[in-house]
Parts: sequence; C-alpha cells; structure tokens
Amino acid sequence: MRHRPETCPDCEAGQLRSEAYSDNIEHRGHTLRLDDLVCLVCDNCGAEIFRPEQIRHNERIMAEARRLAGGLPPAE
Repeated sequence: MRHRPETCPDCEAGQLRSEAYSDNIEHRGHTLRLDDLVCLVCDNCGAEIFRPEQIRHNERIMAEARRLAGGLPPAE
C-alpha cells in the first residue's frame, strides 16, 4: 500500500514531506548541536509541521544532548 502525501494545513495547496534537519540549542552557557531532528515541511509555503511522534523523537534527542553535556553516560 502506497502512502498518499498529506496536504498542508496552512496553505491547503502544498504537500507535506518528511525532513531531517540539525539545529543548535543553548544549554548552561554552551551551544549543543542537535542532529537527526525531524518534521514535515510543505513544498509550497515552507510551513514546518510537527506531529506528536516527531515531537517525542526530537525531545529524546534534546534530552540525550543535555545528558551528555552534563557529563552523564549515554542513555540506554
């Protein structure tokens, strides 16, 4: 079964596509680079949409980066 592209809820014209990206956050005076973050991006208006599962994924990446920056071992 083929997954049909989802229409953008903002512009109602474009299609959403999954995108991985990197970002930086500040944590206790240090800049942490976060890789493999995910969201959906509209190919028409550029809106970034975050589904609950993507938010959970991104929060796990942020928590792990903070853990490692604090000198704790990686989570299992």
